[in-house]
Amino acid sequence: MTRILARYSETRLRDVLTMQREAHPGIHDQLLADYCAEVLTGGCGDDAALSNAADQVLALMAREHVERAR
Repeated sequence: MTRILARYSETRLRDVLTMQREAHPGIHDQLLADYCAEVLTGGCGDDAALSNAADQVLALMAREHVERAR
């Protein structure tokens, strides 16, 4: 069985990340990404979908870190 994983737009990722940062200030990045993944996937409970969404959030966070370092 082939599984197709969602690719979220950068705008959607940023919106969810901003919302979760405001809801959970000072939280560790990995936990923040997990919370974002729950929102992005609608709490589907599918480990692959959650991992995929969390990876996309972490990649965005890394890009933001690089942008701030410039």
